[in-house]
Amino acid sequence: GFAVTLPWHMYVQYGDKRALEANYPMIQKWLTSLLADTTDNVLLGRDGQPGGRGMMNFIRDWLTPKGSYSGNTPTAQILNSAHLVYELRIAAKIASVLGKAEDASAYAARADAVATATHQRFYNAADHIYGNGDSALQVFPLMVGMVPPELRKDVLDAAENVIRVRNQGHLDSGLPGTYFLWKGLMQLDRNDLVYLFTNTKEYPGWGYMLANGATTSWENWTGASH
Repeated sequence: GFAVTLPWHMYVQYGDKRALEANYPMIQKWLTSLLADTTDNVLLGRDGQPGGRGMMNFIRDWLTPKGSYSGNTPTAQILNSAHLVYELRIAAKIASVLGKAEDASAYAARADAVATATHQRFYNAADHIYGNGDSALQVFPLMVGMVPPELRKDVLDAAENVIRVRNQGHLDSGLPGTYFLWKGLMQLDRNDLVYLFTNTKEYPGWGYMLANGATTSWENWTGASH
């Protein structure tokens, strides 16, 4: 996904379109390839199957406290499909900046299609959760506009319950999920929930790392090799 997001963030920081212009053909090729792996507009993954990308090219929420999930599980499929929506929405902005109106409209429309299809496939209306309800699976869809407007409050309430009650303020996410969990909560103006993560010294969390002598962030929450 950095093929799309890195040039965009360079443009946002520096206001220089050259990074977008130079990388736009790569962005188009990457998204064409990625979209070819969708089924009914959901990025399901094909690990171990003919034409499949393989584990490291269909990354799931790597090294959560529960372990990692294979690319063919709902947890990985929700996270990766939400990231596809994220990439497509950024690609639409890039195309717009470059004056490519048709491309911008096409990427925006495909983002909406992937968002709708992923929501319909994985949303549990009874509990207002996606998949197993892990916090990143709740917040990332809110961040990328996957959740229909009339359900946003219910999904955010369910996310808060997961964070405050089920997890007691501890993180349940891995390297990709934690980034979007924080980014999404800040965009939703829920820094109170972010504070819970930074104010615990028990496993799993950064306070636990510090209490156990870490001088930089571990790759996984236990600090053990994998």
